[in-house]
Amino acid sequence: RKHILDPYLDPDEQRAQWWLAFDITRMNTINNWNPWCNQNELLCFMLLESDPEVLARAIDKSILSIDKYLDDVAADGACDEGTTYWYKSTGHLLDYLENLERITSGRLSAWDNPFIRNLGEYILNADIADNWQVNFADGTPSRRPISYVIYRFGKASGNETMTSFAISRYKKNGADPVGQDWTLFYQSLENLLAVRALRKAAPAEYQPHDFVLYPDTKVCFMRAGDAFLGAKGGHNFERHNHNDVGSCVYFYDSKPVLVDAGVGTYNRKTFGAERYCNWFVQSSWHNLPTVNGCDQPFGEQYASTEFIANKKLRRISTEIAGAYPDQAKVQSYKVTYSLSRCGDLNIVHEFAIDSLVKRNVLHFLVANKPAMLSEGRVYLGNGMVMIYNPEVLTAEIETKSLVGLGFSSRWGDALYRINLTATRLENKGKYTINIKYEGEETIAQIAERVVKVAKAQYPLLEARLAEGMTPRGINADGSMKDRNVGSWTSGFFPGNLWYVYMLSPDADVLAMAERQTFRLDSLLSFPQSHDLGFQVTCSYGNAYRVTGDTRYLKMIEEGTRALASRFNPKVGATLSWEMGVKGAYPVIIDNMMNLELLEYSAKLFDCDSLREISKAHAYTTMKNHF
Repeated sequence: RKHILDPYLDPDEQRAQWWLAFDITRMNTINNWNPWCNQNELLCFMLLESDPEVLARAIDKSILSIDKYLDDVAADGACDEGTTYWYKSTGHLLDYLENLERITSGRLSAWDNPFIRNLGEYILNADIADNWQVNFADGTPSRRPISYVIYRFGKASGNETMTSFAISRYKKNGADPVGQDWTLFYQSLENLLAVRALRKAAPAEYQPHDFVLYPDTKVCFMRAGDAFLGAKGGHNFERHNHNDVGSCVYFYDSKPVLVDAGVGTYNRKTFGAERYCNWFVQSSWHNLPTVNGCDQPFGEQYASTEFIANKKLRRISTEIAGAYPDQAKVQSYKVTYSLSRCGDLNIVHEFAIDSLVKRNVLHFLVANKPAMLSEGRVYLGNGMVMIYNPEVLTAEIETKSLVGLGFSSRWGDALYRINLTATRLENKGKYTINIKYEGEETIAQIAERVVKVAKAQYPLLEARLAEGMTPRGINADGSMKDRNVGSWTSGFFPGNLWYVYMLSPDADVLAMAERQTFRLDSLLSFPQSHDLGFQVTCSYGNAYRVTGDTRYLKMIEEGTRALASRFNPKVGATLSWEMGVKGAYPVIIDNMMNLELLEYSAKLFDCDSLREISKAHAYTTMKNHF
């Protein structure tokens, strides 16, 4: 009573209870705290207050407060806080309306109000597939729909679409966890009753809408073929706001292509003055342009206009010039998204700018690591390709690590940003981007792409090598991490060069492969180990296999003899390395990979003893290592 009931009715406590929404002038926005807290207050009064007059005052106050919230929510029923907060806002509104109906013996019921129905259905319409959901604002991109909450809302409001959705998802996903937070004791008990009903329910079919428009919020969801598109206009003062006016999400075959990162672990910066220092709320980390060097700022005045969605044409367009600051000098910037019948996405940016001084940059956030196929073509994974005019735009790919930041685990360790920068300064123009399904790359296509990059990069690597050294890696400062010829990795670079030459014969690559192979001529003068197999097979072995040049046979023969000399018949295995300790005979599993040289030479020189050494080592390994 002291901490919950009395302060609720005390006018002097009203300013502290900002979520009541009576003191709007000091509030940023009215959000999910309003139905959440009012539901808890109403339930406490129902259970604890025995004075009818006091109870009536509490009910009246809660109704006035809830009305403030509902008046502030868009009339179309969209949840601009994001799908994650639907369960906190509309989900707790469900609890509140149930108990309001209960405490008034059914005299106060809002379930026949179409607006309430629209609030409920948003969570269905924002469901994409495979537990992916539209996550504008601070929403997580993936979660199982909480079927028992959706079922309760559908039953209370008489909405069979919601109950069918809940049943179909429950039957597919199995039992959802109930009562993870038992501080919400009432809700958990109601959810348990819903789970009982879901278990008994007959299977139900749910078919999502192909087109859903929220005209007040300026959000539209569209399906065509195997694709889902969600696009938004709105303004940059929405609940749990991201500066994302004009952005979109695009999925194909239930897989993410263009995405919204969502939000990581909440911390001091998430809701403080530094919120817009977080990259994931900035417009340049959404599927939006940086215009004349400017990104979208925070504020309700930064908004879209002319949000038009056409179901027949499967097209969404919006004017986003007003979402940019004055210094961008944007007269007009219209973004149009169109889906083909099969689900390919066409994006057009049409603009007019006064005094353009910086090139426009179009940003696209993608879920899979992209790869440049050629100028004007970027592979996005899962058979998807982004196509643009390379004479108009140039592409750069950027990695954003998510490790330890609390983002959805379905993103993995990183997201990727494609930056398409205009090649020219033009005050007026149009950029066109197509994203389409072309099928998975074949092995031949992957090899062709990889070889092309390798042929460009390997000469640069060779130029950085010091005399007598072989490459091992790159240091943190970008300098070469190299090792002498005796290093166990010394054969890898020439081996790679021979593979490149084999896949794409080229005189320059051949010359480089020969140089790097013969660089290992002093190999046997270094302390030896089982790694002779790596060192010789990759370099001289591949050289002879690819060219048939007998110059490489001497090292193959001498290297094989040196490796075979490491075999001890009593042990039945080749020695990994000398430890300098009497009786020590280390044999590691890696030796198995070096048997290739023995097998290769046994066939090349028709030598059975080499084959027997290899076989004996394999049997000893099988017996002792497994």
